Amino acid sequence: MLGDYLPDKLKAEAAKRITAGVGAVVYYYQINTTPPKDKYCIIIGISACGEKIGVVYINTNGYAPTPYLMGFQIPILQSEYSWLRYNSYIDSSILIEKNKNEIDDHIQRSVEAYYKGEISSDLINQIKGNLGISRRMSPALRAKYGII
Repeated sequence: MLGDYLPDKLKAEAAKRITAGVGAVVYYYQINTTPPKDKYCIIIGISACGEKIGVVYINTNGYAPTPYLMGFQIPILQSEYSWLRYNSYIDSSILIEKNKNEIDDHIQRSVEAYYKGEISSDLINQIKGNLGISRRMSPALRAKYGII
């Protein structure tokens, strides 16, 4: 990657300008998964106050416990997103709330370790469309993150 050849000081300055925005993919340790582990998270929405973000997880397999939930597993290909280690699946059945400052802090600590890139606007729209019809999403959570 081109960024590998930049001086550390320049990389640090660039990291300070990157914050978690809609479509960004971050990779960091999640305590609310079973078992807790490092996960790719896609930022789908930011609350009006700017303190919370809504994310969906990327999983390496498309397993879901019911056929209904299987319909919300969106394939994402490693050939289209070089930061992925494997062809994977986005679970677009539920939005998980996170503190935006926590993710921004991770990115600023090490942009290369935590910030992986962006997904396409078409994929964002597909995820939002699924979240908009998922029975796992409350109307309040949909409204909070602008998912119709």
